[in-house]
Amino acid sequence: MQLYDLESGLLVRTFEGHRNEIKDAAFNFDGSLLASGEDYRQWVRNTQTGERILEGEDDPIRIWNVDTGAQVGGITRKYLPVKRLFWLGASGLLLSEGGKEVEEKLGSLVAIWDFAANTKAVELQTADQGSAALAAICPSPNGKMVAMSSTSRVEIYGIEPG
Repeated sequence: MQLYDLESGLLVRTFEGHRNEIKDAAFNFDGSLLASGEDYRQWVRNTQTGERILEGEDDPIRIWNVDTGAQVGGITRKYLPVKRLFWLGASGLLLSEGGKEVEEKLGSLVAIWDFAANTKAVELQTADQGSAALAAICPSPNGKMVAMSSTSRVEIYGIEPG
């Protein structure tokens, strides 16, 4: 992933570490951190049960220090691939939308991660749980609400940091 200066058009920094296609990236509120998410799929079949399982571990969501280019964190998730990322205001919470394997159908799942604690803070699913994907997702500027739409409705969720 590369960062360019918009005024000069010059390459500022290259962020290295992802092994697969990067699907989205998002700066935090002050531009000091950059989150990136990749299309990470490494599924294998269990030869005894036939069940699809994830093999190996990686950080499909990576957090970068913009000034140094160093990876300062990563989130290993089992809900793959990453489709969209948003920082929630100045809270330090990162929202990710990704696929979820359910009965061989790919649905949508939104997770909110506490970057400082490296834990999943909350998981959201729309009321239309059978829908294949979210049509839109948008956090409020202050990071306290998230609007999501699937098939025929818009749902608004309140987010309480901590």
